[in-house]
Amino acid sequence: MTWKALLILLTLALLHPGCARALRGRVRVPHPLSAAADGPALVLIRIADARSPDGLAWPGGEGPTPRTTRAGVPNIVERRFLDEEAWLHRARADEVVFNLRLTAEWEELARLGDYEIALEDDRGARWMPAEISSARGTSRRIDTAYQRWKTTRMQIRDADGNQVWSISTPEEQPVRQQIFLGGGAIHFRAPVLLRPETRALTLTLRSRARTLRFTWEFEPVTSISSLRSS
Repeated sequence: MTWKALLILLTLALLHPGCARALRGRVRVPHPLSAAADGPALVLIRIADARSPDGLAWPGGEGPTPRTTRAGVPNIVERRFLDEEAWLHRARADEVVFNLRLTAEWEELARLGDYEIALEDDRGARWMPAEISSARGTSRRIDTAYQRWKTTRMQIRDADGNQVWSISTPEEQPVRQQIFLGGGAIHFRAPVLLRPETRALTLTLRSRARTLRFTWEFEPVTSISSLRSS
């Protein structure tokens, strides 16, 4: 399997998406300067969409589960996740490039221009972006009608005392969502930004509502002959 096909999930954020707590993802890959590095390496952070629980429902056209073929019977719809993807796309000793795809419930959280962005290595050296190319943002609407059981309790007094009776009936609960998609490319340039002895790089995107930390841990470069030419 090539690193282009790498989809290793190490952070599953079952939080409210608007929480300002840092959400983290990391992956271990060959050093970008080594001959073993054969393509982009992905770090993925998945955020559970609090507005889209799993349950019995009629999914809309953008739902994760197709409508059942049985007439009048809803399906089980799985919980939806908002995926934040960062690819270490290209690296030289003096340049590192990241491609990002952001998904969010608010438009500003899908725009690179609304984040403070920085890159840091394992030694604490820190760089600001030399260039940011934002992708054109898009959005989609998702409609789902969940089936909820509503329980009505009735208290009836009889000769033996109080008895509680419960009656449960299905109730439809519509959920309408709009999901925003954005991202782009981030370039970092500096003399000897990436060294053979660099052990990790962390890309941080910080806003008032959300902080994302993507970390690439590098396998050691064992010899000069294992280095590839820039």
